[in-house]
Amino acid sequence: MLVGDIPLPVVEYNSFIYPSIYPYVDFEDQQFVYNADKEYFSYNNNPNAQAEIRHGIIKFKGTNTTDEINKYERFFDKLQNYNNVQTDNDT
Repeated sequence: MLVGDIPLPVVEYNSFIYPSIYPYVDFEDQQFVYNADKEYFSYNNNPNAQAEIRHGIIKFKGTNTTDEINKYERFFDKLQNYNNVQTDNDT
């Protein structure tokens, strides 16, 4: 889990350039590889590539910083509770 102001990698695909979390979660048979000449990730022509880690981005907006922090805390508490329930059922 990445938390905080994480810079998103920039990828190029089909003549479009856009930010994507994909290079952070794709390790084997990468779909995008870093191109130092262009300073972003270029398509690797690997149609069978897939991310090895589930991923997503959350951004809570609140009326103030404390409100935003409270929303993140509730989210992570809920995530931890879900994880505990799943662990308890596995035994």
